Amino acid sequence: MSLTCPQDVLPFRSFRDNALKALQHDPPLFDEDEFCFDFCGGGLICWGSQQSSMGMEAGVPWDARSWEPQVWFLKKYWYLVGGWNDDMWRAARWWHSLRGEKINMHAPEPPATWAPCRKEP
Repeated sequence: MSLTCPQDVLPFRSFRDNALKALQHDPPLFDEDEFCFDFCGGGLICWGSQQSSMGMEAGVPWDARSWEPQVWFLKKYWYLVGGWNDDMWRAARWWHSLRGEKINMHAPEPPATWAPCRKEP
C-alpha cells in the first residue's frame, strides 16, 4: 500500500495494522481507492492542535487529538476500526463532547462529490 494519505500519518496503530492486513488478503478486504476517497473526503479530519510560528492553528498528524473520525467512516470501516472502546471511537466521542454533542449513530453517508486522494506514481 503506497498511498500519500492514510496509514502513514494516522496515530491509530490498530487501525493502521488492520488496514494493512486487510489489504494483504487475496483479494483485499476493501477497495484501496474507495478507502482513500473516504479518508481524504472527510472521513477523518485533522484539526489544529497547536499554534504555528505564524499564530495559526496547525494540526499535527502524529497527535491523536488532532484527528476526528466521522461516525459514517467508523461505521463503514468497523472491521478495521475496532469496537466502541478502541482509539478511534474514543477520539470521536472526545471531539463530540468538546462540542457538547452526542454521537449520532444514524449519521448520513458522505457526499459523493469529495475529491479522492492521489496515489504516488
